[in-house]
Amino acid sequence: MVTRIRGNNQALGCVTARIAQAGNGPHPTTFVYNGNTYRRAQKVVKVTPSAANTTANYPITLYTTVPELSGMLASGLKLMKVRDGVPLSGNIAPADAELGATTFTDAIGTKDYFDYTSTFTTGFSQFILAEPINVLPVTLPIFQAVPVNNKFIKLACLTEHE
Repeated sequence: MVTRIRGNNQALGCVTARIAQAGNGPHPTTFVYNGNTYRRAQKVVKVTPSAANTTANYPITLYTTVPELSGMLASGLKLMKVRDGVPLSGNIAPADAELGATTFTDAIGTKDYFDYTSTFTTGFSQFILAEPINVLPVTLPIFQAVPVNNKFIKLACLTEHE
């Protein structure tokens, strides 16, 4: 199973979901959305209803496996809808995407997958899992690494502008 739509507020007709891009782990590029930097999982799911619909309100669930999210914090990912044709690297304008309030379920112990559910209200498109990249604004004017007895490394640093 790739995705599930249940509880929509309008008839959608036949809905097609396909994996537009597959792969394991994070995609090598990052993107900026609303001033925040994210990286995304390589998997991209394209969802298309048989009748064009830009006003449906629908909860959508995206399913992933452990290998698809290797190197990422599964519980920290957010489901994001990005308008068709918008590149998934560089800057993504707020008008071109919607970051959903995401519910995460870890079913690895029983069903071998993770699932992510969000409700969207602006039609259908491509869906990705996005992980915020938190950068701390710290300046390190001094950073030293010194070997100790050829067994350990002693780190010393001085920080400014924390």
